[in-house]
Amino acid sequence: MGPALFGYFGFVHLLSFLVLYSVSAAYFEARKGNIQKHQAHMMGVYFGGVLVAGVFAFLPGRLLHDWVIMPFIGYLKLNASWIHKGFRNCCAHLFLFDF
Repeated sequence: MGPALFGYFGFVHLLSFLVLYSVSAAYFEARKGNIQKHQAHMMGVYFGGVLVAGVFAFLPGRLLHDWVIMPFIGYLKLNASWIHKGFRNCCAHLFLFDF
């Protein structure tokens, strides 16, 4: 399931520390009334914790890559093989007349 750091955990799990820090810092900044710093921390949570982690989660060798990306690639390869073989080889048998 991809490169591992400490047994089961991979690089994507390191982003959990960023999320924990940013959410707690955003909370304390909001309590102090510093909304701009709060917004900056929350944007860091979104970009680092959601977008970057999402990219890492869909890398080859990860479970989500196998579930989501590989069926789509298989679908593209299947359609490309139909185009490569030509219409006559893949679909002509569906018609009652010859081309």
